[in-house]
Amino acid sequence: MSERKQRVGLFTSFHPDIGGGAVNLRSIIAWLADIEITWFHLGPRRSAWPNSIWLGSNLIGGPILGDLSVTPLLLAGAYQGRICEMVARVKQENYDAHWVVAMNEGIVVGNLLANEARGTCLHVSVQDDQAGWMWARSRRYKWMAWMVHWQWNKLLRSANSVDVTSEGMRRYYLNRIGIETAVAHVYVERLPIVRDRRPTTTTVKVGHIGSVYNQEDFSAFLRALRAWTSKRQLKLELLMIGFSGTAEWLRENARPDTDEIIQAMVESAAIQRLAECDFVYAMYPFKRSARIFRQTSLPTKLSTYVQVQRPILAHTPADSTLAELVGRFELGVVADALDEPTLFSAIERIVKSDPARAAFEMTRDTIFGRNNVETIRDCLWGAAKPPV
Repeated sequence: MSERKQRVGLFTSFHPDIGGGAVNLRSIIAWLADIEITWFHLGPRRSAWPNSIWLGSNLIGGPILGDLSVTPLLLAGAYQGRICEMVARVKQENYDAHWVVAMNEGIVVGNLLANEARGTCLHVSVQDDQAGWMWARSRRYKWMAWMVHWQWNKLLRSANSVDVTSEGMRRYYLNRIGIETAVAHVYVERLPIVRDRRPTTTTVKVGHIGSVYNQEDFSAFLRALRAWTSKRQLKLELLMIGFSGTAEWLRENARPDTDEIIQAMVESAAIQRLAECDFVYAMYPFKRSARIFRQTSLPTKLSTYVQVQRPILAHTPADSTLAELVGRFELGVVADALDEPTLFSAIERIVKSDPARAAFEMTRDTIFGRNNVETIRDCLWGAAKPPV
């Protein structure tokens, strides 16, 4: 008789089919065949992801008046209504372990599960430090940041195990609240075969996928890029996948000769399109308030760019995880300032660079390799230390 699979209930405040956080989880879950994972999620609709259960629309976010009447109550511990129904729905399945992603409703659900299901192992994934960046920079939520800190620390200390997205984040939580965590990234099984790029002496094509964290910093890059291409009498082409801004804003700041904005595209197709570019762009904000974010997070787009196998221009302060990895594995060029001379120099170097495929393969194996699957498996099997 075969051994019974461990049953795990995963809760996320985001949809399994949307965004970088979902990409991270899907890349791991697909390889955990020995664990039966049910994915409970919020969002606009049901998901086609196998064994997923939709719990309705989000409680946090949406129209400002309704949001501000609900969110402070959740963060203050005034649990009622749908949030309690969600937790009851998860608990009734009697899972061997609970797994939550610490984000928005996931923070509240995680704390409720820690309180009400004490006999069940709780694993927490941290993809971004929400208290230190996402809420602190928000006009709507900034005044509630202290409440998030309280709930956040409570959740991480209550968990049996915690995985984080970078070594910087691991050090941050060890130093700040004294907890040990495991580092887990996206899993990339192998580098795909990408179409051969056709270089030209008349055009520079630049690609980007996903979120732009600061439009002022991005516009500084776009203006410098346009000035550099104009000075060298080159045409500028832009490929933006998943761009949240408007075409008008992009054209006003970059003045490209041609641009293509694609709202959504599956990663495999996006990789082939981005491989057409001379280089791809990634950024982290320069503002002081973003220091914790850039030192602890890691953009999901980096794993996509590694698969694209084109030079990466990392527009970010030198203290970021992004700058560290691009420099360490020689994947491209780091532009660590916003002034035009620095950006001109970086653009000049990136269009001439051609990182070896071995550099991308080393990054895939070291950062995005199979060890990430095993790290999450160990956490879910309760291998981590008991709660503090």
